[in-house]
Amino acid sequence: MVNVTKDNFIEQSNDLIAHLPSATFIAIDEEMTGISLPGQGRPRRDEPPDQTYAELKKVPERYSIIQLGISLFEKVPEEEDEDGEIPAQNEDEFERKEWRVRRYNFYTFADKDSDRDVVMSPSAVAFLNRFNMSFDKWVKEGIPNTTCPEFLYELDLYTAKQVKDDLEANEEPKAPTLQQAARRVELRRSEDIEFFSRCMASLREWLDSPMPRVDPGVSEGTCFLLPSCNSFMRRAFYEAIQQEYPSLVLENAGPDNPNQIRVWRLDEQEKKRRDERLRRERWENMIVNKVGLGRVFLALSYACRGMPPNRRSVLFAPSIDNVDWTQHPSSADHQPTAHKIPIVVHNGFMDICFLLTHFMDPILPVTLPELKVKIGYCFPVIYDTKVMASECSPSNHTFNSTLGNLYDRNAHLTNRMEVVSIGGANVPMDQEHEAAYDAYMTGVCFIGMANELMGPEFFSTSSHEADIYRNLLGRNKLFQMSMYTMDLENLESDPMSRGMLPEATYRVSGFDPAVTTRDIIRCLSNLTDDADRTVQFEIIWVDDTTFLAAAHHRDGMVGRGANHEEEQAALKIIHEHGKIVRGALMGRFGTEMVQPLLEYMAKVKAEEQKEENPSILSRVARYFGFGKRKQSTDVDTDAEPAAKKRRFN
Repeated sequence: MVNVTKDNFIEQSNDLIAHLPSATFIAIDEEMTGISLPGQGRPRRDEPPDQTYAELKKVPERYSIIQLGISLFEKVPEEEDEDGEIPAQNEDEFERKEWRVRRYNFYTFADKDSDRDVVMSPSAVAFLNRFNMSFDKWVKEGIPNTTCPEFLYELDLYTAKQVKDDLEANEEPKAPTLQQAARRVELRRSEDIEFFSRCMASLREWLDSPMPRVDPGVSEGTCFLLPSCNSFMRRAFYEAIQQEYPSLVLENAGPDNPNQIRVWRLDEQEKKRRDERLRRERWENMIVNKVGLGRVFLALSYACRGMPPNRRSVLFAPSIDNVDWTQHPSSADHQPTAHKIPIVVHNGFMDICFLLTHFMDPILPVTLPELKVKIGYCFPVIYDTKVMASECSPSNHTFNSTLGNLYDRNAHLTNRMEVVSIGGANVPMDQEHEAAYDAYMTGVCFIGMANELMGPEFFSTSSHEADIYRNLLGRNKLFQMSMYTMDLENLESDPMSRGMLPEATYRVSGFDPAVTTRDIIRCLSNLTDDADRTVQFEIIWVDDTTFLAAAHHRDGMVGRGANHEEEQAALKIIHEHGKIVRGALMGRFGTEMVQPLLEYMAKVKAEEQKEENPSILSRVARYFGFGKRKQSTDVDTDAEPAAKKRRFN
């Protein structure tokens, strides 16, 4: 893993772009300057994503990315014999590496001309400090980030100028026209004329002096620095010297001497060498300081859309020498192929949103369906290992699904991985909350769960469009801190998580605040159906006097069945168990306190429709039927009362 800054950006981004087309999947992770707004509590668990989006979108619009970690995972093909068969492995061949991994840790800082302020959350800074985040490297060496429309516009201007300069370089010098000669500066003040004459005399004396002895293989000529003067005098010098000595090269002396002109005396070889260097430096400056990390974002998006980056284009060429100025950045010329490389994240909704605000548009779309369309355009295939662990994987859904814990259960797979890097002198230690290492852990977890759910043959596919990838691996579903999972392929709504259904979920409210989770578990434990199957349930607290209880069926989770019959059987069991859960709740809390979630939602919607102009606050209050739990902004909003936590059985 290599820390990538402005100094090694071209080398490292070239390496990434070169190996993107061969990647089996791409894992990403980010470290940001903040992940929640001041005073913003945790989203309510019973709020669907379209209700929480308006507040959540403010976070990636306000804060900045510090590190973008990318890990390319490439499945190493097995060697075949002459007949095309894969030979049996000997015992000493079991150590063959199955995966080749390339890790990149990009530091990124806002472009100096950006309109976007850099805002930092004190809690995020304190957290990252614990994991040795180099804020000094971030500020001083971070690669600029610019939106695609902005840097593509700059790239078009640069390309047009470069093509124009190349054409003019091949033309014969033209004598100035009468109009141009008439517009030449004429000095009238005696002190200006005297200063001009004295400087020109010094220049002629320098030209008449012998050339210093230099290595002809590296020399770029000798130069003479004219005295500092105002812009009027500098124009007079430019015109006079270019007319009298057309072979000399004139340039501004640079930021340290902005009011001076540097005059170069060059032979043909020196002029060619200097022109090539300046041409290369202008391209490198464009790529590093104008395009910046947008080069990597666009390369990722192209690869994920089945359009490999065109390495002859000005944007993706490894150097100025490889550029064909007529080439489009996409080698597929906007015609996507079937091979769309998946993006893999862990609890990655915010990671995706931060990418969009930094490289597409600083303001996210107003509505969630519009955002889903935008995400789907940039990254058509996404897998979230948090969703896979909590929704899909039988061996993981009952355990802690934080990235570190999930990685610990899959770390044995790293023995079959070869980690490759170039320029390894700048290698950070492997530790959590270095973005590239977190991306690496995410990829390892993805391999482990994909092998569990579909077998190794999953990684041989070039297409992820079949329903089985959506049903078994949760394709294009993103984890939410609520009872819902965000479904990027459904613009109308989002499903409930953990195998729950609205039809088998019940809202219980208005009971004694002394009721605890243990009381509810005792109420719902040891319930069975007519087939002697244990009723599985989930408890979700909303506030001190409101919770949701839902039946679910893990063994045949809805949406995971490989065939229609299995899914229908799971649905039937959930509906049956939902009635049993409802009966138990009514027996414990009374009929009036227990209400089907669908019935409650329909009632709230009907009440809202009666109002002509309801305010946002009143709609939210009536929608949920209760006030927010009082909470100090100094309290960790991730912490909950010990007795009232989300539980499932």
